[in-house]
Amino acid sequence: MRSSWSSVVALIVVCLACRESEGSYQGYADRTSAVGDSALAAVASYLTLDSTKTITYDSSASATIERLATRFGGIMRPDTVAIFHRQMLEGLDSLVLAMRVLHERETSCTRERTIDCVDERDFGTILGSMRAGARIYLDARRRMRETLRALGATFPDPPAVSSTVLRPRGSS
Repeated sequence: MRSSWSSVVALIVVCLACRESEGSYQGYADRTSAVGDSALAAVASYLTLDSTKTITYDSSASATIERLATRFGGIMRPDTVAIFHRQMLEGLDSLVLAMRVLHERETSCTRERTIDCVDERDFGTILGSMRAGARIYLDARRRMRETLRALGATFPDPPAVSSTVLRPRGSS
């Protein structure tokens, strides 16, 4: 009798938790879009550069993307949308790593270790990594938006990033 009662209580708690988590999708959608989109916006100016121009490290953008990517990872839900959240985080992490590489190359150059300086050969790789990160983030965000819509939550429009900017240079 006691184990039956425990099972019934456990089932009720699980049902209430499920209902509560469904009701909180809107809050989750609002938080993830605000944090993730702000992180992407911090490095959006890099997405419009091409590999023929000089790329300089922006410590403010780097600090912002790192802080927001970390915050974004802490919002994750352990349910239906978790895989999309992980993919979005992967895209933001790619942006963080690209900024770290750029910073390390500039730091090495100022230490007069010119072999590690950023030069035109690095620009394509660094910018390609940024574009790939933004593409991963935005693709997963689109799929997250569709899933949340099916769950009854609205996900704001993504930041305006041209699809041509996300394509690698030299591709049609």
